[in-house]
Amino acid sequence: MPIKKVFVILPVYNEEQSLPTLIPRILKTMQSSQYPYLIVACDDGSRDRTSQLFDELSKNMNLHMITHKYNRGLGETVRDLMEYAASIADDSDVIVRMDCDDTHGPEFIPFMVKKIEEGYDVVIASRFQSGGGQKGVNVYKLYRDCPIWMIGKEQRPEDLDIIFSNIQISYFRDTQMFSVY
Repeated sequence: MPIKKVFVILPVYNEEQSLPTLIPRILKTMQSSQYPYLIVACDDGSRDRTSQLFDELSKNMNLHMITHKYNRGLGETVRDLMEYAASIADDSDVIVRMDCDDTHGPEFIPFMVKKIEEGYDVVIASRFQSGGGQKGVNVYKLYRDCPIWMIGKEQRPEDLDIIFSNIQISYFRDTQMFSVY
């Protein structure tokens, strides 16, 4: 099924340093691709200039911001972004979820979206696969992963804390991913 639109969703918390670099990289990638797009961010109660910076960027770009008055955490922020994108998207649209700290390469978006067009429902890029890796990750994030590495890579689901993925909108609707059980 041809993709009608790509929603690039970004959970954001105190990202005034990374936004001026990341947003232009995403825009350059999406403008050079064949896909119409919308970048949607959720500011999870940032205390720096993230929200003001995003407002400035959105004046000339295809950007939309959801705002949490207080920090609710990454899980709730990603859920709100997914629900928002799914509420305005068509079944043939795709959600691309990236981190906003500029550690995910937007240049991989078109390749991953092509995989959705080939029939995959979900495409995940992993830093643990051949050709993968980490760049720009601060010491805190590296040490945070140490206990997981001690358990052993085979026992851990790949890359749950840094997810760069594409998901077909119809997959959400078909699986009722946002239902309350």
